[in-house]
Amino acid sequence: MFYGVKLILAMMLAIPILWIGNATRAAADTNLSGWVTSGDSGTLMNNADGKLLTSTGNFFALSTTAADNFTYEADVTIRRFQGVGALVLRSNNSGWGSYMLQIDPVGGWIRLKDANGDRELGVYSVSLAANTTYHLKVRAVGSALQVYWGSNATPVINVNDTAYN
Repeated sequence: MFYGVKLILAMMLAIPILWIGNATRAAADTNLSGWVTSGDSGTLMNNADGKLLTSTGNFFALSTTAADNFTYEADVTIRRFQGVGALVLRSNNSGWGSYMLQIDPVGGWIRLKDANGDRELGVYSVSLAANTTYHLKVRAVGSALQVYWGSNATPVINVNDTAYN
């Protein structure tokens, strides 16, 4: 089953990131439900711009929606250049047994990793600016994980891994 997702499972690591549903800044447009938080203390706010996660530690916002094969899409706006934010997929209830697509505004990269043990699966250099919106897409089919950045028609990260499928 494929889910066309505008707002995806999200994790916050000490960086204000706004996950927005569309360019018109309407309320978050998502077919995910059952949002719960996990990890260190933080805030998850729903506002006219979308979902805003803030924390000084490891704070997760996770949807209880489950799918084996799916495509996630998100528009991401970085508010400040500090810490690392991540999209979480194929996650357990805590968020730590998962794949994470991290966004590091200071380092200038996106990285797909296994959150349990910090195993890197792929990294791609990006140029980021504060208060600029970036489009991300993750496609997971079986063991294949593909990450698309911006308007790229081909994946910038393309790996096979069976840890969480």
